[in-house]
Amino acid sequence: MCHLLIEKAMKELYLRRMKIVPPKIHILNYFVEKLNLILPKDLTDFIDSMDDAGVARRYPETLKEIGNKYKKDDTLIILTKAKEILDWTKEELKK
Repeated sequence: MCHLLIEKAMKELYLRRMKIVPPKIHILNYFVEKLNLILPKDLTDFIDSMDDAGVARRYPETLKEIGNKYKKDDTLIILTKAKEILDWTKEELKK
């Protein structure tokens, strides 16, 4: 769900800056590149990992593997980083 949250925030930023409806893609780095976003390194790395996880979660055969990979501590880190990106995006929308 964090990937989806970030995706929707990036698409809103895309819509406002580009003045066109964003494409129906799910690759977060696409929006980072097209919008020339300069994110802190830790958030850039996090987006890379979310893109990797986002692709995997779309396929039922990988869901069990993902469930085994992400434990409680990992999930808390993901939630924290997702919130950081959401907060960062909100600030960008104010510009």
